[in-house]
Amino acid sequence: MKTHATNLLGKILVSLLLSGIAAFWSLQVFGAEWSEAQKEIWNLEKKYWECIKNADVETYKNLLHDNVIVMRVRDYSPNNKSEEIESIRRWVGGYDVVKSYEISPLAIQLFDNIAMVCFIYEYTGNMRSDSGRLTHTWMKQNGTWYLIGMMEAS
Repeated sequence: MKTHATNLLGKILVSLLLSGIAAFWSLQVFGAEWSEAQKEIWNLEKKYWECIKNADVETYKNLLHDNVIVMRVRDYSPNNKSEEIESIRRWVGGYDVVKSYEISPLAIQLFDNIAMVCFIYEYTGNMRSDSGRLTHTWMKQNGTWYLIGMMEAS
């Protein structure tokens, strides 16, 4: 005879499985409906994270607009481009190495030459791991997309 705890555990596991399937389905449907421009922006997000994982500060720097504003969760004021590059250089060049990461899109909205992206991130590093939400704002200038704004919430 099953106990109440066993029944409850079974219900919880089924609920988690169904929630996972629903979340995966919604992401697949959302991604399948993206325009070419939205796909281009999402590929830039992947490139952004690959730069961090591979400690490729030079490519990271080239993704940033000269007037970028970056508000990281642990900072008390926004970073400009040179401060952000130095922050990334310290992080991936000595403080920690990102071993793996996952990013999941929540929304990509385009307005002429501006794109806003909201997504969830999770990474595992040698020193620490973190997860949270990011909003990136990209601006297309002279045919190239640049990251011009970032707001991070861990």
